[in-house]
Amino acid sequence: MLHPSTCSPLLYVAEELGDSVKVVKVDVDENRQLSTQLKIEGLPTMVFIPKDASRPALRTEGLLPAAQIIEI
Repeated sequence: MLHPSTCSPLLYVAEELGDSVKVVKVDVDENRQLSTQLKIEGLPTMVFIPKDASRPALRTEGLLPAAQIIEI
């Protein structure tokens, strides 16, 4: 999850997910080069990388509810 440091709703969703998914949080304010490389235009941006490497990664801009993330 790429987010600004002040995005408390996103941090709440990450807490709600618990151990059901691995969440890596990247603060775009502290990692501007990475956000430029990834062409981040909207915040928050979520990138879902499946365990199965043959499946493509999914990317979405905007906050998704925890229940919807688990379905992905």
